[in-house]
Amino acid sequence: MEVLSLTYEEFLYRRTEEYALKKEQEERNWHANHEQEEEQLIEKINSLLGEHTPEAWDTLLTMFENPKLHDIFADRDSIALVYILLNIYQYERYEEISPTILSQGTDINHFQNFMRDIKFLVWRLCFFDIANSSKSDYGNTVAEENALFDYIEKHNISPVALFFLINSLCADPQKMLLYISYKYLEINLYYARVILEYYDIHYPGNEDVKYILSEMRKNYE
Repeated sequence: MEVLSLTYEEFLYRRTEEYALKKEQEERNWHANHEQEEEQLIEKINSLLGEHTPEAWDTLLTMFENPKLHDIFADRDSIALVYILLNIYQYERYEEISPTILSQGTDINHFQNFMRDIKFLVWRLCFFDIANSSKSDYGNTVAEENALFDYIEKHNISPVALFFLINSLCADPQKMLLYISYKYLEINLYYARVILEYYDIHYPGNEDVKYILSEMRKNYE
């Protein structure tokens, strides 16, 4: 996602009625030009998701490689969600993981509910005991942990998907990813290793993570 750097003048302009009216007109123009096309796109997406096959998912992936589609629809909530899912799907397919994130539903509404569930479970863990929270701990959150881990197991969410979901949902993803991976060191070494490997790629330089990964790799040699 592009990070915008506003001048002070632009910041003030965006608080004016003129700017609000301009954005309102842009929204009306977008709907006039693309609303019907968006409805057809969502219908096509739901049709492919409903087939629930790797072939249909790969067709969806190819369809979303069209830069024109990205330019027009990437800011629409439903379409942005599909981009997130397909990004995770590509990583899972590279890792030869099955079932993938796209196994979680058969239409966009299913995935919106799925993302909402994950978001609330993660947020409850983040904010339950903020008074006792430190850099590496969330305090007494046993019930919240169990609810999240039970949901992950029930829905067979891969560690790759879990990494990217947490990375996109948390205000402080690094802390949550470390917290989750350290918990998994006690119950599921595969999940711990994969999450830490992706952490090391996206947030390099953590010596504790490097040490844990080196020790885990020794056990695989």
